Amino acid sequence: KKELADGNMVFFGDSYSNAVDGLDNLKNYNFGENFSILKGTAELVAERRQVPTGNDTINFAMYSLKTMSYQLQILGDQLAQPNLAAFLQDKFLNTLTSINLEDTTNYTFAVTAAAGSKAADRFRIVFKPISILPVTFTSVKATQLNGKVAVEWAVSNQLNIRQYSVEKSINGRTFTAVGSQAAIGVNGSSQAYNWLDVNPANGFNYYRIKSIDANGGFKFTSIVKVILGKGAPSFTISPNPAEGNTVNLQFANQAAGNYTIRMLSIAGQIVYSNIKNHSGGSATQIMELPSSVAKGAYQLEIIAPDNSRQIQKLLIK
Repeated sequence: KKELADGNMVFFGDSYSNAVDGLDNLKNYNFGENFSILKGTAELVAERRQVPTGNDTINFAMYSLKTMSYQLQILGDQLAQPNLAAFLQDKFLNTLTSINLEDTTNYTFAVTAAAGSKAADRFRIVFKPISILPVTFTSVKATQLNGKVAVEWAVSNQLNIRQYSVEKSINGRTFTAVGSQAAIGVNGSSQAYNWLDVNPANGFNYYRIKSIDANGGFKFTSIVKVILGKGAPSFTISPNPAEGNTVNLQFANQAAGNYTIRMLSIAGQIVYSNIKNHSGGSATQIMELPSSVAKGAYQLEIIAPDNSRQIQKLLIK
């Protein structure tokens, strides 16, 4: 039977300060185990601070733990941001565990006779930037293929990459590694890779590629999505509004062929034009917009192989 030993909360908002002030709540110590937020020399039970960036850290302090197993439960809610990841750092085991910023992450640890296992500063949360679609990736796509999903990606200027990991999700938030490919070729080369998902879920299937370099550093591509099952043909733009110059175009149950994609300003000027080859069914393709595209509202025109047209609104933040 699990029992709550202690807990604390961190609230994020643009109006809050990272300094300890009257909006923060100091810790009242328990007779048993204590787990608090450590801010300088102050220990808090509730902290209000600025929205996290890729260089933030939340330190914890713990005392009076018994020799037994414990579980940290971290509940993330509405914290997901483009290019931001969070990890629980365990200094005793020298590990980093990914934290779900939109759901619950459980971490089980043991307190033993080893002094470091109950060190007051054993745990902290670190935020790190994630590079979406780094320059070594030139494309990533996922395509329905006879009830399976073919995941393909291409890279250029491949430097010191050890391997690529294929990660999958059915909700678009929690990803699990399902396959890997060793990097091939020489430094600076261009390569294409593929992986086949032979057991896709009925409905939504999300994929992303993680590149791992020789030093253990990693980067992620954008997320691509395939929908299996019957449904009306459609196109979906994501994210919308878009941040930056990477936009995903979801083909749902569309015919095979070449699709002309044009992005027009409100004045009708063509600011982007490309042709995407779609192999049929459902798949996601990436559009890399010019860096010169200004923030604002645009129309995305999609011309199908039969010359039919669809126009959707796209906002660039």
